[in-house]
Amino acid sequence: MAISEEFREKIKNQFGDGFRYTTEVKKILKSQKKTNTNGEAYSSDHIRAIYNGKRDNQDIELAILQFFKKIKDKAKKIKTLEKSFD
Repeated sequence: MAISEEFREKIKNQFGDGFRYTTEVKKILKSQKKTNTNGEAYSSDHIRAIYNGKRDNQDIELAILQFFKKIKDKAKKIKTLEKSFD
């Protein structure tokens, strides 16, 4: 399961090109005790390589998807609250 071009395009359209995500993905991986084969935290470069489809790693892909779902849910909550002031 690689992160698709379609998914990356949706993220780009919603959050822009310069969106920072690796720090939060690292936090998710740490909380799940997911590490590389050396027992160390995954690097930002490795996470970006997974996101860009250059490598496969289901643990990182899942963490990326979890993070984007989390921020999408937050954005929905904010819009709902904003509408309550209309």
